[in-house]
Amino acid sequence: MTPLPDGDHEDYIELIVNQVYGRSRTPMQFSGNKGLMLTSGGGRPRDHVIPDGTFAPRELRLFRGADSWTPCHGVAMVLEVTSTKPRNDRETRRRCHARGGIPPYLLADRDASSVTLFSDPEDDDYRRHRTLPFGKPPALPEPFAFELETKGFLWPPERPGRGPGTMVVTADEPGGRPRGGSLDLPEERPGSTGQGGG
Repeated sequence: MTPLPDGDHEDYIELIVNQVYGRSRTPMQFSGNKGLMLTSGGGRPRDHVIPDGTFAPRELRLFRGADSWTPCHGVAMVLEVTSTKPRNDRETRRRCHARGGIPPYLLADRDASSVTLFSDPEDDDYRRHRTLPFGKPPALPEPFAFELETKGFLWPPERPGRGPGTMVVTADEPGGRPRGGSLDLPEERPGSTGQGGG
């Protein structure tokens, strides 16, 4: 049984979907975990794939009335966010999406802290790809036509009044253990003992 995705996995997906809805030149619809049918035969064991996310132009209403498994025709982009088996997203799923003829495949690789945009599918793979570190915006092609902001993928996140790398201890971290970064403590003034006055 495939393990359920953690919260960060879902957070990355939401950050991307929110930008597509608000910034894509062509209005898009999104489907999470939509079954897509692929070309089979030869040394191709898989004839289907379930991406983390599938985008299609809203005007097509591609998901309305669709069966659980649907052809890739009309899909504008697929999205994967690495989880417990990152190699699966980097290799196996990449080849599956290329076989489906899906023009861009967007991979958010949490282990590598990078985003890769694969394009120009041919047979079992993509002929082109561009990888950028988190924080550098990849340019999504038409029909999206905007630069995807990825600063939100960085951890710890930048917050108003705090520089990058500032650590904030939150109540949901067991034992109040911080998650990387450096403590944001008040500066101790000369002569101060650090103890409250009487």
